[in-house]
Amino acid sequence: MNDFNENCPLCKQNNHKVLWSAKNCKAIEVVNENFGLHRIIWNKHVKEISELTAREALELMQNVLKLEKYVKARYNPDKLNVASLGNQTPHIHIHVCPRWKTDPWWPNTIWSQTNKSTWKLANKENGLNIWSGCWQDLNKIAIPVRESVFIGEQGISSSDEWDHFDDISQHVGLMNHKPVGTGRLGPDGRIGRLSVIKNQRGIGHGRMILNELEKIAICLNFKQVYVHSQSEALHFYKKAGYVETGGEFVECRKPHQKMIKTF
Repeated sequence: MNDFNENCPLCKQNNHKVLWSAKNCKAIEVVNENFGLHRIIWNKHVKEISELTAREALELMQNVLKLEKYVKARYNPDKLNVASLGNQTPHIHIHVCPRWKTDPWWPNTIWSQTNKSTWKLANKENGLNIWSGCWQDLNKIAIPVRESVFIGEQGISSSDEWDHFDDISQHVGLMNHKPVGTGRLGPDGRIGRLSVIKNQRGIGHGRMILNELEKIAICLNFKQVYVHSQSEALHFYKKAGYVETGGEFVECRKPHQKMIKTF
């Protein structure tokens, strides 16, 4: 058995953040792959766990459990997935991946195809379609709307607008011949980024998006959802059954109010 294999990416891997190193393995935070994905990697080039001594196997599992606790505390996921595959890279490594009901693969593995997005005709007269699904499918609708509304009109910075929650949220988009509106349901039940382009407001599009996001939440067994409403949108959410809770606070340099709706 060779300790190092020059053709093995895990033997050479050095582009990820190392959280800690043990005697024979290390814990890493994977960069530029699925959000929250971590791994325990055995230092030597060993193919199967059964090839380890009992003491080595115990060390491996102790570090897997340690990494589980770390990921759970950091991300508060709905579930943790732990997997040892190695079909393409036969070098012992254990994946620890946080999962959420709103992520694109739920309830399947992160190596599955993303769930299919769906659409339906919302208004026959103007050809308005409403889409729901993952960021990968709906970002072409969401990006131009949010750039126009939040970055363009409201002056919110790009760094505040674009975050990792897009990748693990469920999204809704309205579109006819061009993007009209969007919104998302985050993993903790927060409905946000609800926006409609300026010349399409006041005709029910925002409520249509909100209703669709609430339907998704109910299908995913959320008992309640919440929003961080800007001051000018309070009446909109009150009409939809949302109730204020707590005091006003500042988010992205604008006053907001948390509002909750229980199903």
